[in-house]
Amino acid sequence: MKDWTTPKSKELWDNRTKLIAEWIPAGATVLEFGCWTRHLETLIAPSCTYIPSDIYGRGPDTFICNLNAEHLPTFPTADIVVFGGVLEYVKDIPRLIAHLNCKTVLTSYVFQRQWPWGNRRAEFIGVFEKCGYTKRDEVAYDNNIPGGVIMRFER
Repeated sequence: MKDWTTPKSKELWDNRTKLIAEWIPAGATVLEFGCWTRHLETLIAPSCTYIPSDIYGRGPDTFICNLNAEHLPTFPTADIVVFGGVLEYVKDIPRLIAHLNCKTVLTSYVFQRQWPWGNRRAEFIGVFEKCGYTKRDEVAYDNNIPGGVIMRFER
């Protein structure tokens, strides 16, 4: 999908975000990378603390961060880190995951040939395992995107 800003794309991403939100318990502190429209913020429990992050400002409280920068900043403290449609664009996923300091990571990924880890599913999961995470859940998020899954990793 070339233009992720079209209504059809937004509907697809919103559906993926709804599935991610189902795995976020009340009271959690959530750091969402690639927050774009901040849809996740509207879906989680009001008792959650939501920290939006993106490469561009998405409001005055956005933690602006380039995940491909030479030096990663110290990330805000969170129980859960969310990467919805983000890791496909990160050049060094192992470095990023090793930099995290959270209990749970919720991530989507499209395991298709055009993405860096498209044909390396076991290695992708292994990156998280090397950082002390265990894959707890996985769900396909749309039949129109073969290989598109959401995974939950926990320490």
